Amino acid sequence: MRTQVSKDLLTEQKGAVLRLTLNRPEVLNALTAAMLEDLLRELERSEKDESVRCVVLRACGRAFCAGADLALLRELHASGEPLELGEELRRRFNPLIRLMRSMDKPVLAAVNGVAAGAGAGLALAPDIKIASENASFISVFIRVGLAPDSGMSHVLARGLGRSLALEHAWTAKPISAAQAAHFGLVNRVVPGERLDAEVERCGHPARSARRRTASPRCSRTRRVRATSGTAISEIGASGKAIGPSRRRSCGRT
Repeated sequence: MRTQVSKDLLTEQKGAVLRLTLNRPEVLNALTAAMLEDLLRELERSEKDESVRCVVLRACGRAFCAGADLALLRELHASGEPLELGEELRRRFNPLIRLMRSMDKPVLAAVNGVAAGAGAGLALAPDIKIASENASFISVFIRVGLAPDSGMSHVLARGLGRSLALEHAWTAKPISAAQAAHFGLVNRVVPGERLDAEVERCGHPARSARRRTASPRCSRTRRVRATSGTAISEIGASGKAIGPSRRRSCGRT
C-alpha cells in the first residue's frame, strides 16, 4: 500500500486501486491551483503505472467540491496580480477533465454531497459515478457571470437535453441525486453510509482484470463509459464486451 499525504489532496494506493481524496472540508473542498496540479500529476502517473488499474475520486466532509476557491481568486485580484481566468481553464481545469475522460483505466467518483461549478464538472467527468442521497449538482457559473466550463456545458446538454440544460445553466437550479440518476448523469444513488462500499463493489472487477495493452484498437470508445450502459465487468481483457452468459454484476452479489 502506498500512502501520500499532502495538505489538500490525500493519495492512497491499496492494491490496484488508487484513491484520490479532496481534503479541504472547511471550505467544501474548494479547488486551488495546487490541488488541480496535484490531481493532474497523480492521474498522469497512474495512467503510466501498471500497478494501478482503477482510480477512485472522493472527498472529505459534507461536500464533494464547491468548485474553484473564489476567496483566493478575490485575494489575488485585490493584490493587483493579473488574473486570467481563460488561462486558468486552459492550464489546469481543462487538461484535468480531458484526462479523466480519455484514460484507458476506469475512473470512479464517490459523490458524497454538493458538487458545484467546476466541482460538478469534476464529479461528472469519471466513467462511473456513485452518488449519496445527499449529493446534488449545481451549475453555479451564472452567479459569477461565467458560462459553464470544466465540461459542464457538454454534460448538461447531453444528459438533460437543450432546454433543461439552458434552464440549469441560466438559473443555477440544483440537480438532486435522484434527478441525476434519472437523467443518467450518475450510475446510481445510495444512502450515505453505503457510498464507499458501493464504490468498492463497482471497482472490484476493474482491479481484478488484467491490464490491457495499449493499441490503436483499444481506443477510448472501448473503455468503460458511463453513457454506454456497459459495466466494468462487461469489458474483457482485450477491450471487447463480454457476452451476457459471461457477465458478472458489479452491483450486489
